[in-house]
Amino acid sequence: FIASSVSSLPSSFYIGSGVLGYSNLLNPVFDVVVSNPNLPLDLFLVIGSYFWYLAIMFAVALFVSRYFMAVAFDKALPTIVSYVSEKYHSPVVAHLIDEIITISSLVIITITPLSSAFFYGMDTADAMALLFGFIIVILASIISISLKRGFQFNGNKYFMLAVSIVDLIVMSIYAYYWFGNSTIYLGINMNAETWAIIASPFIAGIIIYFVMRAYRLKKEGIDINYTFKEIPPE
Repeated sequence: FIASSVSSLPSSFYIGSGVLGYSNLLNPVFDVVVSNPNLPLDLFLVIGSYFWYLAIMFAVALFVSRYFMAVAFDKALPTIVSYVSEKYHSPVVAHLIDEIITISSLVIITITPLSSAFFYGMDTADAMALLFGFIIVILASIISISLKRGFQFNGNKYFMLAVSIVDLIVMSIYAYYWFGNSTIYLGINMNAETWAIIASPFIAGIIIYFVMRAYRLKKEGIDINYTFKEIPPE
């Protein structure tokens, strides 16, 4: 994979990368390589830098496909998405969907007039992670702990509630700085377009859930709402 990637890139790419790396203090790999005439160390730094960016791609390819598989396993996506190949021991359909989305995104980034808007949307990833990965999850825990009906928790729920409130306060401070000074902390401007991009995955998830719930009820007589009533003991 590395050999094919290297051979497919022209020499101008490496020259440009060297110039940018030399002048960019945020990624001083080339500066360190030039200043340290140590071949093993230089090879480690260059190869490590290369694999750092590959690691992100591999992580997305592995994790996202398994998210698709898990959601399909809960019947919130078509069942075929959760299919695991007996030969490759991997969710091949989920990988295919991930590949289609990835290639389509690359096409949008490189050859369409929407490239600037798409890059702008990609810059909102940190904001999405803060909201959906932390704040909304913390709020859900606070609500679930506060509700007396349909909630079972064997531990000290008041301690859990206190920890959740502290987490919410800390993350709210982050949100205040991030969204209040978004051009500094996030590199984006918070406007209607930005909020629409941030909210789009959440809105899409709600639409997909209710569409699949109606489909499962009509075709199979199964209400997938019961899937999310409790966390399985395993």
